[in-house]
Amino acid sequence: MECVWGQVHVVARVWPGRSALMLRWLLALACLALIEAGCEGVSDPASGGGSSRDEPNGNVESLSQWESLSESGRYRVALRPEEGAARIGRLHAWIVRISSQEGKPVRPSRLAFNGGMPQHGHGFQTAPRVTRALGDGAFRVDGVRFHMSGEWTLRVEFVGAFGPDVAVFEITVEP
Repeated sequence: MECVWGQVHVVARVWPGRSALMLRWLLALACLALIEAGCEGVSDPASGGGSSRDEPNGNVESLSQWESLSESGRYRVALRPEEGAARIGRLHAWIVRISSQEGKPVRPSRLAFNGGMPQHGHGFQTAPRVTRALGDGAFRVDGVRFHMSGEWTLRVEFVGAFGPDVAVFEITVEP
């Protein structure tokens, strides 16, 4: 199942134990949210402006609370909550940095941040979106809220010089 809005494609995969009707309903809600938000959930970081002086706490270098290679292995992706900890119930921001394997900053043409709890079959109740480029391949993502403790999967999807790629992080949010 697929929804197309401008250049944004939302695709729903059928998970075992989930009805097609439920997936259609969730896909319709996702498309409506994209339309209402003006496709802000998948944003163009190049238009976000900003510079390294906009950066929170003045230090992008101390970024990597979590770091991973992208699925293609061509990029390193690091992320952390701006306040240093993933907390339940509060709306907060995350900092994402994308660099080459050699550590050179990458400025993707598209960047999206999303997450969910696969064992529960749900995602965020909010719509995280990239709000600002911070320089040196770092970006601020606002609108992240974990509504319960447990195992969460965070996905950073982007389009870099070598095409689309993704990095997936498994984190535990404590009560």
